[in-house]
Amino acid sequence: MRSLDGTPSAFATRHGNCLMSTKTFVFLGMILGSIVGGYLPAFFGVGIFSFSSIILSGLGALAGIYLAYRISKDW
Repeated sequence: MRSLDGTPSAFATRHGNCLMSTKTFVFLGMILGSIVGGYLPAFFGVGIFSFSSIILSGLGALAGIYLAYRISKDW
């Protein structure tokens, strides 16, 4: 990856030619896991802002972090 003046960019020198870093994968996994976990109780008729939604949002974020980390290490 090169910058506009033709020199290698800082991203390319730090990460090689990968598209996304591990940190980016983990952040996206946390966000998506939190959204899915927080919305899951709505399928069972419980409110989105209930205590179970908050707990499942946290668990979803942890699961998303774990899965994203594992995927990024295999890439």
